[in-house]
Amino acid sequence: MTRYAINHIGYLTDDIAATAKQFEIFGHCADEVIHDDIQRTAVCFLRKEGELVIELVEPYADNKTMQRMLEKGGVTPYHICFEVDDVEKEYQYLTGNDWLALFKPVAAPAFGNRKICYFWKREIGLIELVNKK
Repeated sequence: MTRYAINHIGYLTDDIAATAKQFEIFGHCADEVIHDDIQRTAVCFLRKEGELVIELVEPYADNKTMQRMLEKGGVTPYHICFEVDDVEKEYQYLTGNDWLALFKPVAAPAFGNRKICYFWKREIGLIELVNKK
């Protein structure tokens, strides 16, 4: 089985610039904002030496699912991303073990077009998988 290593924590926001500014107080530095027209989101990674990466995710206005999440929960952490050797293989493994896949693996601009996919399980919540290479 693939080793799962945490890559980042995803943080849902309605304003990347405002949220990044608040994280600067804690010493985090923002990368450039990347627009993902497939996922209908803008993303920005926040980095701080020796600490876990934070991904700020701002949904486009037409991304109704994520807009509803913001309306219900506000700005908040909402997923953990695990880096894996083979997203396609893990997709098969997790769906075979009753995890709900939100979509099949797709290329993600925020990761240099490496494949990602999302899963949900009641006991854990939302996770993302990303290919190492």
